[in-house]
Amino acid sequence: AEKETWPDGSITWGSTIKAPLLASDGSTVGVVGITRDVTREKLAHDALERHDRLLKKQNDTMKADLENARIVQSLLIPGNIRESSFLKIAVAYDPSHGVSGDVVTFPRPDESDVRFFLGDVCGHGVSAGIYTVLIKYAADRLSRAADDRPQSVLARMNDGLTDVLPNRFVTAMTGVFRREDDGRIRLEISHGAHPTFFIQRAGRELETVHMDGAPGLGLLPKSSFESNDFHFSRDDRIILFTDGLEEALNENGEEFGLERLKQVVIESQSKPIEEVPDYLLTSVKKFSGKAPRVDDQTCIIFQIR
Repeated sequence: AEKETWPDGSITWGSTIKAPLLASDGSTVGVVGITRDVTREKLAHDALERHDRLLKKQNDTMKADLENARIVQSLLIPGNIRESSFLKIAVAYDPSHGVSGDVVTFPRPDESDVRFFLGDVCGHGVSAGIYTVLIKYAADRLSRAADDRPQSVLARMNDGLTDVLPNRFVTAMTGVFRREDDGRIRLEISHGAHPTFFIQRAGRELETVHMDGAPGLGLLPKSSFESNDFHFSRDDRIILFTDGLEEALNENGEEFGLERLKQVVIESQSKPIEEVPDYLLTSVKKFSGKAPRVDDQTCIIFQIR
């Protein structure tokens, strides 16, 4: 388009088609042109370009903010993995959208008992990820209360989250490992809408544990939660996971499912505990193929020393 400035200072834009005028002998005697006013189109095009540049700038800012959020969250979650004289611990943590809605924390690292909290904020992406910092802080703080039983931690967290998470809730599993006087390790565990985990006792078949039902955190105020006790011996393993593993879809829309996950855990029995979490997540990824990820995936493996 060609810019035209008029005597009154106004500016218009025109699109001109020009062609030479030829004499009978083929010589050029002039030029003929047709001009069309394209001012409106030109202004609209310029506005669109400005809008595109603004969107790109905002998108770059959002990407930078997301990356910063990912870095901060990766420093906090899962954080330092607990060391223990009677437990080996391995964790795999794989967000689906840069930042994760899954929460892993090991409260009170200064004591001999080993505490853990595994949670999953309903939803995905940045909004769910923001709440994980709140959940981690609450789990760490509430585990230091006078009544630090797992079911009490969940009850107080539930009351604190009610009306705080708009249209959301948190599924959670928390517990504490203690060494008993007879040398066995006792696990006291409680959950909110997160009832399933695996136990692999040395030399025995894999057990699938389904604890009794309990509500997710933040849904019903004054809810009560129960705890379950288990005892373990040397080389027993306890496998915890979020639903992103069993609910992963392949390209045909088929779920990975609990039975496939159970089989993969059985296949991993001979592997060192440090390799097991990544083996589980890699198996799920192979099943999913090119299907888009829809949820975060986290698992924790405990092995009795």
